[in-house]
Amino acid sequence: PSHSNIVFKLKDDLEIHANSVIVSLNSPVLEELISCLSFKTIDVDDFQNDAVQCFLEGCYSGQLKKINKGIFRDVSKMAHVFRVEWMEKRCASYFQYLAENIPGVFTFQDLSFLFEEACYLERRFKKEASLDLITSKLSSSASYRKCFV
Repeated sequence: PSHSNIVFKLKDDLEIHANSVIVSLNSPVLEELISCLSFKTIDVDDFQNDAVQCFLEGCYSGQLKKINKGIFRDVSKMAHVFRVEWMEKRCASYFQYLAENIPGVFTFQDLSFLFEEACYLERRFKKEASLDLITSKLSSSASYRKCFV
């Protein structure tokens, strides 16, 4: 088994080249695909291009600098699918940050996003505390309860 560059194939026929050693150090799944099964390309066209970019930059830097609400779910999925444990934890921390920092005046879209993501995380990844975090935050303040109702 040897390492070289690996090509991630994105939507719209775009490609990102990455160092296979770096991505393999982060992901036992990628390590298996590259080292044992000799994959030279990884199809990731199920994910948003920006999410793949964020995922790969995270593998290189150890940080999720570009994560945002628009790509949160896809980055979480990639971290889960490729078993990048530190990244799964960072995604959970990002979600907790969003939940704990619900503004005093919030929109239906803000709440909808948080509830949808919490339900998705619970259903898909068995992250049971996600929905509890949102409901406890909203029920902890009279102003949140009033705005929500």
